[in-house]
Formats: sequence, structure tokens, C-alpha cells
Amino acid sequence: MTFPYRFDALIDPVTVSEFLGRYYEAEPLRVARSDPGFYAGLLTLDRLEAWLNTGVARYPDVLMVQHETDVEKAEFADPDGKIDPERLFRRFAQGATIVIDNLERHLPELAALCRSAEKRFSMPFQTNIYLSPPNAQGFRTHYDTHDVFVLQAAGTKDWRLYDNKIMLPLPGQSFDKDRDIPGTQIDAFTLQTGDLLYCPRGLMHDARSTDQVSLHITFGLLGKTRTELIIEAVAAACLADPDLHHTLTPGFANEGFDRTELRATLAGLLRRIAESGAELDKALDGMAENFIASRQPPMAGHLAERLAPVELGLTSRLTVRPDLIWRIRTDADTLTLQVPGTTIELPVFTREAIAFMLTETPFKVADIPGPIDDDARLVLANRCLREGLITRVAAI
Repeated sequence: MTFPYRFDALIDPVTVSEFLGRYYEAEPLRVARSDPGFYAGLLTLDRLEAWLNTGVARYPDVLMVQHETDVEKAEFADPDGKIDPERLFRRFAQGATIVIDNLERHLPELAALCRSAEKRFSMPFQTNIYLSPPNAQGFRTHYDTHDVFVLQAAGTKDWRLYDNKIMLPLPGQSFDKDRDIPGTQIDAFTLQTGDLLYCPRGLMHDARSTDQVSLHITFGLLGKTRTELIIEAVAAACLADPDLHHTLTPGFANEGFDRTELRATLAGLLRRIAESGAELDKALDGMAENFIASRQPPMAGHLAERLAPVELGLTSRLTVRPDLIWRIRTDADTLTLQVPGTTIELPVFTREAIAFMLTETPFKVADIPGPIDDDARLVLANRCLREGLITRVAAI
């Protein structure tokens, strides 16, 4: 099977609804596929070596670790940070693991997988690559503060999972080797080439390569928590509501101070924030806007679209770009369409047409609905094509 770089296929045969209902933020999931070529289109040892030899790779996006210790930069990189492949591979042969952060910025297949998951979760994803020599362990037993999907792209790796000591840690609750001691081992297994492991944040684990070179992709979810949303909402309310600007009751630090009235006052203020919902909506809107603005637009093939000699006609077939993330806001006169990389303003009466083009797959220009004529349909379709929102599909 060829992996199509989509989140749904990544966890197959588990469905998305089953994953969200049973495993997400709750328990690990292991998918044993017996398909060594499953990730071949995503990343291979040859593809990774070729990229490392392009001269693009730089420190600190490329690191080396061995037995929990960072390898000195000078052992594999030039003073300006450029990676020296010869020294890198020599140090690898001596037992050090190569770690590459954010390779989705360079490889379109990894970027496509990130976009698919980001569309599903409305949260950023990133990839970290771990290339380990035989019988190597890069990191001691630990937990992560973000959920990860481990994609075993080559070789095999032995994994051990332990009882949680902290449930769903927040970003600031990082693993501390002196404080966080592994609990009872709850599982041990070997990931084969093509297998997947989902590891919720906070789950203690360690991994060691077997007698083979191991290449795995850590596909990480950089989630936004309810805690962050509440903090944003309360912060907005604190700025807007003068009742929250009063100082604390004089004498609150004195022995015997009666906190009853202060508790009641604050409980009432917090209840007012919760019941209003306005600050919560503003905070959620802000998070949504920031998320979309921070994503990279899916622009593959866009130049060819703009240079195409054939103009759109009413029978032209179009489709929304894969995993395009978008958001519509309207006021009395204007529709504002936010997509990664840009914000587009259109007349408010185009809402039905825009929503149709961004959800219907595929469609003909003549099928675009709304209170517009055929000339307006062509204008609108051409605008969306130029902006990179939609793309042509082959004629039937």
C-alpha cells in the first residue's frame, strides 16, 4: 500500500472517530501493519541521506545525541552551523543518533501529512526525525508534553511503556529526571517497519534500536489546551471589566482575615465571565485566527495554474485544494475569508458561493450557487483560482 499522506490513512484501520473517542489523550495505540513499504513514499533512508547531502541542513535543526548527552556541534557541523555530512555519518557510525527537527519545512510529503492533521485538529503538527545506529538509545525513560505519533520508516525499535506519573502535562510541566521516576512497566513491544505508535503526552516511555539501523518519524501534535483558552478569556475579561480592577480587600494578609466576602465576590465575577461567553468567544476566535495565520498555504502547482493558457469556462471542473484551512467572517457588507497566507475581502452576498467552492468536491463553475449570474461565477472562480484556494481537475 502507498501511504497517501493523510491523517485518516495514518491510523488505519482505526477510524478517526474511534481514535478520538478511545485513544486520544487517554491511552496508547499501536498499529502493526506487516507492510514494510507503507511509509516509503513519505521518507526513506536514501531520501534522508540525499537531503543531508544537499547542503541545506544546518545546526540546530540537525542535532546528535548519544546516551542522553548532546554531541558537540563541532563534531558534525561547521562553525557557521552548516552540517558536514562526512563528519555526521562518521559520528553516527560511532553510536550517535541523528535528530532532525521540522523536516516538513523541506519535504513536501511531510508537509502534506501535517496539513491533513492540522485540518482535522485545528492545531499545529510538526515532524522530528530520529536516525539511530544499531543497539542505540538516544534518550532515557521520559514523557513528552505533546502527543506524538511514531512512524517506523525503516528498521526496528524496541519500546517500553510505563504507568503515568502525570496526566496530560501542560507545556510548562516538562519532564524532570530527578523528579519524574518511571512507574510500573505496562507494555513492551518492537515496532517493525511500517508500524505506528500513538503516545499520549505524559506517558512514560523509552526506546532502543535493535540490531538494525532505525529510522522513525515523530509526528507531534502541538495542541492548545483548555487551560490556555481559559487564561486568554479571563485575561480579556480582566482588561474589559472594571470590577476586576479593584485591589484586594485591605488587610487580606493579616492573621484571622475573613475570606468569605472576597470568595463570594470573585466567584460571582468568574460566574459572570462563564455565563456571558463573550470573552470565551473572543479568545477562541483569536486562537483560530492565529492558528490559520501561522500555517503554510498549500501552493503546489499554483504557478502552473496562473500560467495556464486555457481560461475557465462554465463547464470547467474545479476542486478545493487538499486540506485547505479556512474561516469566514461577515458583517453587514463584507465577507472576510481567512486562509493560510492571506485574508480576502469579498461582497457579503458571495458567502453561499464561497462556502460551496471550499466544501464541494469537485464542481463545475456553472454549479456555483448563490444570487450571482454566470459572469459573476466566472469572476469569482478565477479569483479563487488566482488566490490558490481551488485548483483545476481533469475533464471527464
